[in-house]
Formats: sequence, structure tokens, C-alpha cells
Amino acid sequence: MLKIIETKGLSAIHEDALGRLNTCLAALVRAHGHIGELLGRTFEALRQSMRKFPEAALQALENIGREIFKSNDSDMVDLFIRHTIALGFQCPQIRGTTQEWKVEVNPAHLANIKAWLHLIENNPKWSKKLISALIINLKLAGLYIKDTDLFQKEISFFLNSDIGPVYNLAKQLTKLFPVYFNEINAEGELRDVSTEIDELSNRGDRLIHFLRKQSHVESNNLLIGFVLAIIDFWRTKDKGGLLPYVPAETLRAIQPEGPFVRGAHELVCGLFERAGLKDSRDLLDLDEDLLSGYLSEFPEGLKTDKRRLLLLVRFLRLLDQKYNLMHFETERLVKEAAAKGLPRTTYLEKALQNSSLVVRLQGVLDYLKLLKQIILSPEHFE
Repeated sequence: MLKIIETKGLSAIHEDALGRLNTCLAALVRAHGHIGELLGRTFEALRQSMRKFPEAALQALENIGREIFKSNDSDMVDLFIRHTIALGFQCPQIRGTTQEWKVEVNPAHLANIKAWLHLIENNPKWSKKLISALIINLKLAGLYIKDTDLFQKEISFFLNSDIGPVYNLAKQLTKLFPVYFNEINAEGELRDVSTEIDELSNRGDRLIHFLRKQSHVESNNLLIGFVLAIIDFWRTKDKGGLLPYVPAETLRAIQPEGPFVRGAHELVCGLFERAGLKDSRDLLDLDEDLLSGYLSEFPEGLKTDKRRLLLLVRFLRLLDQKYNLMHFETERLVKEAAAKGLPRTTYLEKALQNSSLVVRLQGVLDYLKLLKQIILSPEHFE
């Protein structure tokens, strides 16, 4: 099987050979245990297959790894993990967006994340190097997960494994995933805000209409960057920053000097100057009442554009709260957690309302201990 995969002239049957190699090697591990030399040749074959059949190669990697972990040979597992990391990571490789609002992305990216997570779940204590490698790759290469991937179940599987010995690493890893929400695509306030801003231009603003449709059809963590790019476009009138987020046809239809940009440009430039903003992301830290106050200083003739900007900033904040764990409304978040069954939230609320910084800090630390006990409990959660 290895010889077939190594032979370029037999590329037509490489994928089938990869599946058979996967079965054979798994059987050898079960029968003989240590297969160090053969493992090296196998990973060379996987490296070749990764170029043409990455998803099949990742499936083989996961199956082989499962058997190696079952061998309970820590040296063998360590060798396998070193080979796995050396095999490389499938980056998202975002190529743009289609007219149907679909992000063009490397399909093996998500498969790679899942395969490594499944390997780690076999024995997290022995997989510290692989956890660290996954953290580094996600931070350097970026991460793309759309709502309909339903990645939340993967987080549950991971947390159900024995992560106690690697708890801090596990926290670092899980915090990177933009999946801590219940509503798929734009629902609730996200839908209301995106719809209202689109209707204010009677769906004539091609850029805002595309944003609305994508958030309703295929919402994902890249939408935060998309909204920031729109604000930057309104400020500079330079369409270059929109290129990763809209298809060429839509981009051509957007007019920097058109009626949907003219008023917005005046508002955003004026807002940046008056509020002392350096970057569009600074809007996430700007108080909403303060933002409204700044915009009230502009002429009444810009009333519709003021409303559009307020809604776009609100949409940005809602997306950020959905996909990131940096900016959030603590009181609302605690109340939502209580409604979903998280225990002793009343204690946390009381601590956070206390005027003493020490009491607030102690309350948070005590609650973190409780959450750790829940996460590490032997009970499995769906």
C-alpha cells in the first residue's frame, strides 16, 4: 500500500490505497504494538496524500492515532504526535465570497481541527504538545467556522474527555473557538438590526444588503471583519478592504461617491475626529450613549445616515458578543446563564454589584472554582 501511494503514476487509486493502508496499519498496531519504522514511512505517504486527498488523509491519521493511543505506549504516542505536528496544519485559506454568500475556504481546515481534537481526546495528558500546536496554528493561521457547522458538539466531546491534567491548556484552546452561542445565523436582535439597516436604504445599498443576506444564510466569525471593513470603507472610500468579503460583481457595483456612502463618510470621519478614534475596532469600546451624543451634533439632514451608522455599530457589537469572549454585557450574560441552568448565579450577581473591588474579585474567583468543578466532573454533557 505504501508503494502504491509513493508511485505518482498510480495517483488514480491513491485515495482507495490510503483507506486500505489505514485499515492495515491499525491492525498492525493492535497485533504488534510498536511500529516505529513503519510509522515513519506511513507519515511520508500521508504527507503525499495530504496534497490531493487531505480529508481522506486526516481520517486515516485519526484512525491510526486511535489505535496507537489504545496501545498505552507513551513513547509510541509521543512519536506519533511529533509526526502529526510535522505533517502540518490545514489553514483556512480564505479565497473570497460567492454571489450566494458562501465563503470560499479550504474544506480540510475544519476536518484538520476535528481530527486533532479527536486525537487529543484519547488521552489529553499525553497530548500536551498537540494541544499547544493546535493553539499556535489557530492563532497564526486564523480560524473559520460557520454557524451551521454545529461545532458546539465538538467542544462538548473535548470537555467530556479527561482534561483535568491539562486544564489551563484546554482553557486556552477552547477560548479560541467562536462557537459559544445557541442561535444559528442571525436571529433575535441580530436579525432585527440587520433587517432595519437594509430597509433604511430600501435594499438599494448593495454592500449592506449583501451583509444582511450573508448573516441570515451563512453567518460566521468573519462577519466581524466584514463590518469593520464597511466602516473603514465609509471612512476612506477605499474599496480594497472589502475584497475578502464580497464577490467581484458586488464590489464593482459599489460606488464610493454614491448616495449610500456620501453621508456615511461625513459621519464616520467626523466621529473619528471628535471621539479621538484611531481604528474602527475602537468603536467596540465607545459607550453607546456617548456615540449617540456625538452623532446628535451632526445636521438633521443626515438623520437616516446617523441611524444607519448607529445600527451598524450595534450589529458589530452583537457579532462581537456572539463570536468573541472579549466584549460582553456582564449583567445580561449572567442572567442568560441563569436561565439556561447555570447554578448559583445569584451569588455571582450579588458579588458583582458590591462596591468593594476585593469582594467582586473574590466572588469571581469563587465562581470560577465552581465552574471548574462542573467542567471536570465525571458527568458527561451533550
